[in-house]
Amino acid sequence: MIPQSQRCSLPTPDTAMSATPALLIILLSAWAAACPECAVSDQHQAARIKLEAIKQQILSKLHLQDRPNITSPVARELALEALRRTQGGVPSEEEEEGSTPPDEEEGATVKDDYYARTSEIIAFAEPGQSLNGHFLLDFHPHEYLHSKLRVTAATLWIQLRYSPSLPVEGRAQLRNKHITLYAFRVGNSTEQLSHVTSYHQGTAHAGWRRLDVGEVVQQWLSGSDNRDKLTLLVDCTGCNSKLEMVLFNEDDPSNINHLSDATTTARRIRHGGHEQQLLNLRPFLSIATEATEQRRSRRHSRTCGNTPSHCCRQNLYVNFRELGWGDWIIAPRGYYANFCMGSCNGRRGYSYRNFHTHILEEYRNRNPYASIHPCCAPTKLSSMSLIYFDADLNIIKTDLPKMIVDECGCT
Repeated sequence: MIPQSQRCSLPTPDTAMSATPALLIILLSAWAAACPECAVSDQHQAARIKLEAIKQQILSKLHLQDRPNITSPVARELALEALRRTQGGVPSEEEEEGSTPPDEEEGATVKDDYYARTSEIIAFAEPGQSLNGHFLLDFHPHEYLHSKLRVTAATLWIQLRYSPSLPVEGRAQLRNKHITLYAFRVGNSTEQLSHVTSYHQGTAHAGWRRLDVGEVVQQWLSGSDNRDKLTLLVDCTGCNSKLEMVLFNEDDPSNINHLSDATTTARRIRHGGHEQQLLNLRPFLSIATEATEQRRSRRHSRTCGNTPSHCCRQNLYVNFRELGWGDWIIAPRGYYANFCMGSCNGRRGYSYRNFHTHILEEYRNRNPYASIHPCCAPTKLSSMSLIYFDADLNIIKTDLPKMIVDECGCT
């Protein structure tokens, strides 16, 4: 409830920048419900404030003060390709566009917490030191991994290619050749090697290989050293001169065995040009995570028509490219945030959030000079999935709770 004397006060852009996202959304909803005569003159200002509130809300849920500074943007197609290799880690084209409002389903379940739940992390390997002719792979932990986040699976992806010296007709001879990929974890000392996993293949051919590294990644992220990098050594037994691992620079195999070229290779990959395309050839980790969460049922919500009068939900589409965030948000391209609008005067009992609100409305009707007044505000919000680059160009797939207004009611 808000005092009647304050019902026509629209938050200013300065207020939008300083208010918390949740408070700003409540203020906007209250304004839309209680001050319909302001809608025509201030609708553009209201739209700007709503978009600013959504931007601040996303940053807040991601624990960010500002958007990531992407100085060397990675091609969006390469990022999506890496996610596709993780079997279903990418939204469909329709979901990515977010071109249709969300469905209203009875009995659907939604998640209730505030901060983002990271569900998948794609971390590309960085060039490490050289050990006995092997190029070590360094992985750095995602900044927001914490004890409440449990690793459910982790896969190391390595690409094999035919050696440039192998003639095309010689590839057929590899059909009966056995190869085995071994992965070792390297400790603080390069002499500390521990076997992690192995992958055996009866038919040798080029392409991507998957190694299960879930146990070592879980130990890494849940241990006391989870802020240290994870260093892996991968060896191919049976590859000989026929097959070779593609680690960083496919045009210069000598970089695999020389530490002095590692920094140069990584720098070329990060700073554009043709060699930026080699990013999708680098080994990468796909880490699936989950957190303990609570769910509850979704109720039906009334959607506004062309001339809304009573409290309802108005669809509002947010385009990330128009917000200037198209370089660091991979998917979706946009989503329906929605908002609440309409009057709560003369409403029926079913439209009220609870019995208490209904009783207060009856009291107001019997006492027309009472200062309390019901507001049309969100009563149910659901989550949105987001895939984005962090400042280190890691690909993060996360769920942002309470980003979509599903239901509106008089409160």
